[in-house]
Amino acid sequence: MIGTQGLFLEAMIAKLNKEAQEVFVLDGKGSKTKQKHPGVMEEYHFGYDSENIEDIFNSINPDVVVFTGALDPTFTWKQQRDSVHYSAGLNNILISANKSGVKRLIYLSTTDVYDPMQFGYINEQSPTNPKGQREKTILNGEETVLAYGRDENLDVVILRSSDVYGYYKGYYNEHCRCSEIAKQVLEGESVYVDKGKKYDFLHVTDLVQLIFQVTQIDQLAHEKYNICYGRSYSEEEVFNRINEVLGKEQDVKYINDTQLGESELVNERAKKELNFSIKYTFEENFEEMVEDFKRSHIIRTKGKKGFRWLIRARESAEETFGWFFPYFETIIGFLIIHFLVFTTYGSSYLRTIDFYLLFVVLIAIVYGKGQTIIALLLSFASRVYIESMQTSVFDIAVDYNTYIWMLQLLIIGMGVGYIRDQYRQTIDDKEEVIEYLDGELEEIKEINHSNIRIKKIFENRLINYKDSFARIYDITSQLNDLEPDQIVFAAIDVLEKTMNAREVSIYRVDANRKYARLMAASEDIHNAKAKSVELSSWAKVFETIETKEVFINRTLEETMPALAGGVYYKDELQAIVIIDHLDFENTSFYHANLFSVVLDLIAQSISRANQYIEESSVTRYLPNTNILTSKSFEKILDIKKNASEKHIADYHMLQIEKKNRSLQELSELLSPTMRQQDYLGIDESENLYLLLTNTNKDEATVVVRRLSEKGIAVREEVRT
Repeated sequence: MIGTQGLFLEAMIAKLNKEAQEVFVLDGKGSKTKQKHPGVMEEYHFGYDSENIEDIFNSINPDVVVFTGALDPTFTWKQQRDSVHYSAGLNNILISANKSGVKRLIYLSTTDVYDPMQFGYINEQSPTNPKGQREKTILNGEETVLAYGRDENLDVVILRSSDVYGYYKGYYNEHCRCSEIAKQVLEGESVYVDKGKKYDFLHVTDLVQLIFQVTQIDQLAHEKYNICYGRSYSEEEVFNRINEVLGKEQDVKYINDTQLGESELVNERAKKELNFSIKYTFEENFEEMVEDFKRSHIIRTKGKKGFRWLIRARESAEETFGWFFPYFETIIGFLIIHFLVFTTYGSSYLRTIDFYLLFVVLIAIVYGKGQTIIALLLSFASRVYIESMQTSVFDIAVDYNTYIWMLQLLIIGMGVGYIRDQYRQTIDDKEEVIEYLDGELEEIKEINHSNIRIKKIFENRLINYKDSFARIYDITSQLNDLEPDQIVFAAIDVLEKTMNAREVSIYRVDANRKYARLMAASEDIHNAKAKSVELSSWAKVFETIETKEVFINRTLEETMPALAGGVYYKDELQAIVIIDHLDFENTSFYHANLFSVVLDLIAQSISRANQYIEESSVTRYLPNTNILTSKSFEKILDIKKNASEKHIADYHMLQIEKKNRSLQELSELLSPTMRQQDYLGIDESENLYLLLTNTNKDEATVVVRRLSEKGIAVREEVRT
C-alpha cells in the first residue's frame, strides 16, 4: 500500500487484515513517527522519490502494489510542486516495482478526468478533459502507468473512482465535495454552490472490496475501469441534505445558475468483469456519515473556537503574501528610521549618529544584498526629502558630502550583505549535506531493522518447515499418554511453544453443549480466566468451531480471542482451545494451519486415550461403580498435583464419610452431584475421595453444601 494515513488507507488495511493478507505500507510524507498502523506487517516512512524505494521493494518482494494516487492525502494540490513530486514519485515506484518483480500495480485515478461538459453516459472510452492541476497530474499519471506497463510488460490496472465518501476511525476524504460542504456548514462559512455540477458518490467500503477482488483475479480483460455509484447528485441537492441533517440554515451563494444536461457515470465493465456491486447506497448512508463527520469536527475544534478566525487569517495571509514579508518588514523599518531622523533633525546630541547606516546594516545582516539595495534607495530618498526642507535640491546634488555618504552606505551595506549571503550559503550547504547524510543514515537503519525483523519471521518459518518431522515427533511424544487430563495439560505447553503464545486455555464442553468448563490455562492467565462460560456468549467463536474450522479474529476485536478451535471425539465437540493474544507476525495463514494441525494431534491423542479407558474400564473402576481403583486414582492425583505446581490448573479433594454405606450406594448418591471432569476414587486404605477439577477451597464450599443437603458428610477437606 503506497499512501498516507487517511480514510482509504485505513479502510483498505482493515479489509486486507480481514482477508488475512500481509500488508506493507509506504508512507509518502516521510515522517519519522514509529507509530505503526495496527495490522501492518511493516511500515516505511520515505518520500515516493526516495532512492531507497528500490531497496524496500527488493526486501519485501510484494505481489501487488496499490498506488493510492487520487486518494492520497500526501498531496494537497495547493502548490505547483505537488505535481512535480507526484510525477517523480510515481516514476520511481514504477521502476522499483518492475525491478523487484511485482505481479500487478493498481493505480487509483478519479472520474474527474472526464470532460465535465459531456452529456449522456460516461464510460471508459469517453473523452477526458481535466480542468485543474490535480486532475491533469493524475491523468498524466495514468498515461505514464499504461506506457510503462506496455514497455516493461508490467500488469497494470487503472481504477477511476468517483467521489469517495465515508468515515472510518476519524478519517474522511477531504477532496469529496460532500465533506467540503459539510465542513463549511459546520464552521459557519459561506457555501458557494454550482448548480451546474453533479457528483457521483461512492462509499469507501465498496471501493476497498472491489480492490481486494482485483488483487484476486489472475487475468484482467481491460486496463481501465470506472468504479462509481451510477447516479449523480447536484451540489444543491447535497447542500440541502447536509443542512437538513445538521439542522442548520446556512446561507448559500450560487456561482452558476445554469442547469447542465443529464450525464451519468457507467460502471458496467466493472460489474461484468470484476464482479463489482454496490452494498452501501448513498441515500441510506449519507445521514450517518454526516453525523460522524459532525462528531469528529466538534472534537477537533474543541477549545480552539476563540482563535480559529485568527489562525485562519494568518494561514491565509502567509500562503498568499508570504514572499512579500521581507519587503514589508523593510518598509516598516524604514518608516521608523525616517520618523526618528525627521523628529531629531538638527539636534546637536544625535548629530554623530547615522540612523540610515544602522538601518542599512541591520537589513543587510537580516536579509542580505537583495533587500540592502532597497534599503539604500529608501535611505537616499529620505535624506533628500528631509534636507530639501533646509536647502535646494540642486545644492544637495552638487554637495560632495552627499556622494561620500552614499558611497559609505553602499560599501558598508553591500559588504555586510555579501558577507552575510556567503556565510548563509556556506551554512545552508553544510546543513543540506548533514541533513541528507542524516536522512540516509536513518533510512538505512530503518530498512535494516525492517529486514532483520522480516528475516527472523521467515527464518523461523523455514526452520519450522525443515524441522517439521522433529517438531511433530516432539509434539506427539508430549501428547503420547493414555490419560485425557495429562494430554490436556501437555497440550498447554505444546501450544505455547508451537504458537509462541503465553495465553492459552482449554475448556471442556458439556454434553448439553450449553456450557464450557475450564480445564487448564497458561500460568500468566490461569487466575484471570472464567471457570465456566455460557457458550451463547461466544456466539461468533462457537458458530465457526461447530463447522470444524479455526476461528481467526480478522477484525482485531479486543473482546475476541486471536485463535480458537475445537477438539473432537467421534464427531462430538469435546473441548475448545483458545489463544487470547498473538503477536501480529504470528497471525498468518501459516500459523492458522499450524494451529489446526496441533488441534488434530491433540484430538487423536484424546481419542486414543478415551478408547483405552473404555476398553480398560473393568480394571480402572470398582465393579458396578464409577469409583476409580486406588492405582488409577493415585495416577490421576499425581497428574493434578503436577498441573497445580505448574500453575496451569487447580484441584481440590474431599474425603467422603461412608457411614456404613457401601461404595456402590455412595457411587449412586454422588454421581448426580459430580461434574463431567470430577473423579471419585479410593486410596489403599479404601477411603473414598471426591476430586474436584479446577476448583479451589473457596469454590469447594458450594459442593460441600450440596452434598450435605443429600445427607452426605464430608469428614475432612483435603488439598495437597
